[in-house]
Amino acid sequence: MTWQRPRDVAWVDQATSNAIAGFALTPGSGRITCMSGSGLLIWESAVEATSAAQIAQRIADVTGERASDIEHDIAAFVDQLVDAGLLEWV
Repeated sequence: MTWQRPRDVAWVDQATSNAIAGFALTPGSGRITCMSGSGLLIWESAVEATSAAQIAQRIADVTGERASDIEHDIAAFVDQLVDAGLLEWV
Protein backbone atom coordinates (compact mmCIF):
# COMPACT_ATOMS: atom_id res chain seq x y z
CA MET A 1 0.00 0.00 0.00
CA THR A 2 1.02 3.59 -0.58
CA TRP A 3 -0.26 7.03 0.32
CA GLN A 4 -1.68 9.38 -2.25
CA ARG A 5 -3.43 12.73 -2.31
CA PRO A 6 -7.17 12.10 -2.55
CA ARG A 7 -8.43 12.82 -6.05
CA ASP A 8 -10.90 15.38 -4.77
CA VAL A 9 -8.26 17.47 -2.97
CA ALA A 10 -7.23 20.45 -5.06
CA TRP A 11 -3.71 21.67 -4.40
CA VAL A 12 -1.13 24.09 -5.72
CA ASP A 13 2.51 24.82 -4.92
CA GLN A 14 3.17 28.53 -4.55
CA ALA A 15 6.87 29.34 -4.85
CA THR A 16 8.20 32.83 -4.22
CA SER A 17 11.67 34.15 -3.69
CA ASN A 18 11.21 33.87 0.07
CA ALA A 19 9.17 30.73 0.63
CA ILE A 20 7.49 27.72 -0.83
CA ALA A 21 3.98 26.92 0.33
CA GLY A 22 1.34 24.42 -0.65
CA PHE A 23 -2.37 25.04 -0.45
CA ALA A 24 -4.95 22.26 -0.41
CA LEU A 25 -8.74 22.53 -0.56
CA THR A 26 -10.67 19.67 1.02
CA PRO A 27 -14.10 19.29 -0.62
CA GLY A 28 -17.13 19.12 1.57
CA SER A 29 -15.47 20.99 4.40
CA GLY A 30 -14.41 23.97 2.30
CA ARG A 31 -11.27 24.00 4.41
CA ILE A 32 -8.10 25.42 2.91
CA THR A 33 -4.89 24.08 4.38
CA CYS A 34 -1.60 25.92 3.95
CA MET A 35 1.61 23.97 4.43
CA SER A 36 5.18 25.15 4.21
CA GLY A 37 8.61 24.04 5.30
CA SER A 38 8.89 20.54 6.68
CA GLY A 39 5.12 20.00 6.66
CA LEU A 40 4.93 20.57 2.92
CA LEU A 41 8.02 18.44 2.35
CA ILE A 42 6.49 15.56 4.32
CA TRP A 43 3.17 15.84 2.45
CA GLU A 44 4.91 15.81 -0.92
CA SER A 45 7.28 12.99 0.12
CA ALA A 46 4.43 10.84 1.37
CA VAL A 47 2.96 10.42 -2.10
CA GLU A 48 3.70 6.85 -3.17
CA ALA A 49 5.70 6.15 0.00
CA THR A 50 5.00 2.82 1.67
CA SER A 51 6.07 3.67 5.23
CA ALA A 52 6.95 6.50 7.57
CA ALA A 53 10.53 5.18 7.49
CA GLN A 54 10.65 5.74 3.74
CA ILE A 55 9.34 9.29 4.14
CA ALA A 56 11.84 9.92 6.95
CA GLN A 57 14.68 8.82 4.68
CA ARG A 58 13.52 11.17 1.93
CA ILE A 59 13.39 14.06 4.43
CA ALA A 60 16.75 13.11 5.92
CA ASP A 61 18.31 13.16 2.46
CA VAL A 62 17.17 16.78 2.07
CA THR A 63 17.79 18.06 5.60
CA GLY A 64 20.84 16.10 6.66
CA GLU A 65 19.07 14.79 9.76
CA ARG A 66 19.14 11.13 10.72
CA ALA A 67 16.03 9.32 9.53
CA SER A 68 15.77 7.40 12.80
CA ASP A 69 15.64 10.68 14.74
CA ILE A 70 12.67 12.07 12.80
CA GLU A 71 10.63 8.99 11.86
CA HIS A 72 8.32 9.09 14.92
CA ASP A 73 7.37 12.75 14.37
CA ILE A 74 6.86 12.16 10.66
CA ALA A 75 4.58 9.19 11.32
CA ALA A 76 2.48 11.33 13.69
CA PHE A 77 2.21 14.14 11.13
CA VAL A 78 1.24 11.73 8.35
CA ASP A 79 -1.52 10.39 10.61
CA GLN A 80 -2.75 13.98 11.02
CA LEU A 81 -2.75 14.43 7.24
CA VAL A 82 -4.80 11.26 6.83
CA ASP A 83 -7.25 12.37 9.54
CA ALA A 84 -7.60 15.76 7.80
CA GLY A 85 -8.39 14.07 4.48
CA LEU A 86 -5.19 15.30 2.82
CA LEU A 87 -3.67 11.83 2.34
CA GLU A 88 -5.16 8.37 1.92
CA TRP A 89 -3.94 4.80 1.68
CA VAL A 90 -4.35 3.03 -1.64
